[in-house]
Amino acid sequence: TVVVQNTARGFTRGLIVELGDVQVPFVPGDSVVIQLDGASLANATGSLRLRGLSLSSITKISSGNQQKMQTVPSNLIIANPMNYEGTLVTVTNATFDPKPAAGEVYAGNKTVNDGFGNLTIHTEADAAYANEEMPEGVSVVGIVFASSGAEGVNHQIWPRSFADIVPLRSLESSPI
Repeated sequence: TVVVQNTARGFTRGLIVELGDVQVPFVPGDSVVIQLDGASLANATGSLRLRGLSLSSITKISSGNQQKMQTVPSNLIIANPMNYEGTLVTVTNATFDPKPAAGEVYAGNKTVNDGFGNLTIHTEADAAYANEEMPEGVSVVGIVFASSGAEGVNHQIWPRSFADIVPLRSLESSPI
């Protein structure tokens, strides 16, 4: 997939573009033009996605552009998921719930609470940081996805790399 976002009229919105099993040559900060001939919009697993395109439908027009990132409390993502889906957000000062067991790693879905609500940090099993040990809490940068399941829609943050996860300083080691 390629996730693109655009800011216009004071709003940042994102779009998830499915391309199939291809090596995507784009990196964060690339500006692209997407040829939409033959594309369709589909709600896939809770997320709105653009389908039916190939890599040749996307042309890079510049690179090194500054990325728009929003710091958002979880309750706003939960209340208005379409406002944030497919966009780069930061959720700060979130603790894992439940508290990670000793040696527990990021792979899979992990629930965090930033004091405003619960979100899921999703890490693919083959991510470079999947087997890194989890701290008690984090501030995390990632792309918002929605995932439908038996329990309804789950709002997820997908970090782009391990650099997007900043451990919080342990409260247990803080002087009183």
